[in-house]
Amino acid sequence: MIPAEIKKLIGRLDPGSFTALMGALVTAEATRLGIAPDRIVMSDALTENDEGLDGILYDVPNSSGLSPSSALPSGLVGLQFKTTRRKQPTALKLSEELRKTGPRRVLISGGTYVLAWSQDLNYPQREAAAQALRAEAETVLAEAGLDEEPKTAVWDAQTLSSLSVMTPLSSPASGSRTSARR
Repeated sequence: MIPAEIKKLIGRLDPGSFTALMGALVTAEATRLGIAPDRIVMSDALTENDEGLDGILYDVPNSSGLSPSSALPSGLVGLQFKTTRRKQPTALKLSEELRKTGPRRVLISGGTYVLAWSQDLNYPQREAAAQALRAEAETVLAEAGLDEEPKTAVWDAQTLSSLSVMTPLSSPASGSRTSARR
């Protein structure tokens, strides 16, 4: 499947399906990077208190020497998955989300907060989301008495479709490795 087709499908996913896809993509990429399984925490439990994070990775190595390099930032990475259909940053309720225990802990620890959003964003929309996320993260750090630049990232449907093509996925039923690349 080509990335343009995957991108369209990602935007149609319900929260449970999007979380499952993200779990598979992030786990496959973490495995490619050699991250130990006990350093990856992912859950499909959508209605349980997750402290504002759908996933967390510890000790992500720097991938600058790999080809292709990873979309995962190095160090501590907190992941939040959103399927909000409106493409305005206000729909994400960032002020509320980033003040939850998980995102605050990641940001204050110097880790990277990654917002994975199922929507296909154009350049202005993606930049607006990235700027709103960064500004809110700066406020959270300032409230904690820290004068540091926050580490944040926005992954939209384009980022995720590219990640799905470059990251081989294992089939749970067969144990075989498959890839969209041919």
